[in-house]
Amino acid sequence: MALEDVHKTLHRFEQGLREDHPAITPSMIYAYAALRCGVPFANGAPNLSVDIPALLELAEQQRVPVCGKDFKTGQTLLKTIVAPGLKARQLGLHGWFSTNILGNRDGEVLDDPGSFRTKEHSKLSVLDHILQPERNEELYGHYEHQVHIHYYKPRGDNKEGWDNIDIFGWLDYPMQIKINFLCRDSILAAPIVLDLVLFLDLAQRSGLYGIQEWLSFYFKSPMCAPFLYPEHDLFVQYTKLQNTLRYLMGEEQITHLGIEYYQH
Repeated sequence: MALEDVHKTLHRFEQGLREDHPAITPSMIYAYAALRCGVPFANGAPNLSVDIPALLELAEQQRVPVCGKDFKTGQTLLKTIVAPGLKARQLGLHGWFSTNILGNRDGEVLDDPGSFRTKEHSKLSVLDHILQPERNEELYGHYEHQVHIHYYKPRGDNKEGWDNIDIFGWLDYPMQIKINFLCRDSILAAPIVLDLVLFLDLAQRSGLYGIQEWLSFYFKSPMCAPFLYPEHDLFVQYTKLQNTLRYLMGEEQITHLGIEYYQH
């Protein structure tokens, strides 16, 4: 969804609320109400809500922490685990084919082409941000990435994600990785919600407000400042999460240097 003028400043947004502007969605109204009440807000869906300039301005004004968007649970979670490994070992990528079947309400909603396009964008962007094809053109400059979601009612909440990954190694020898992740959507999402409730409360009590990039660990499309590159590598995200908690507790930061063990 493209930003409209009504999204760009808090003044315009509040004027749009009074005029019932069609570009202000219900999720934006929920976010606005939470921020006005001083309640931290986490966006677990792929749609725009708190991540528009007008509401980020309100979050700063009200000194309320926010984060999002789109919880990282099943197939995308595995991508943010596997892709950094491929990049670290400099294994090239020809293509990544992903398909999902799920039968719950999420699957029914995503059966709509418009809703799927929003979800597809968050799923597709992960690999580009991790592999950085513009910097690694020989290995990742020409891969094909497809994502498909199918609503299959009998599957219910038991989501299934299939991945076929075509890679190549030394001397361009082709290889394949196959992943079939049979999981339960709500079981994966519930702990994320619980963690975010605790961490956002901690952030607010610690005086942190605005975008909480250290909580990117939980999201497919993590929020960050406009001038920053969004971090999708799960292991980098986890280190940021741990280091922020250590900072808030007054503990020493994690560096993984390890050299002190061998100095005499």
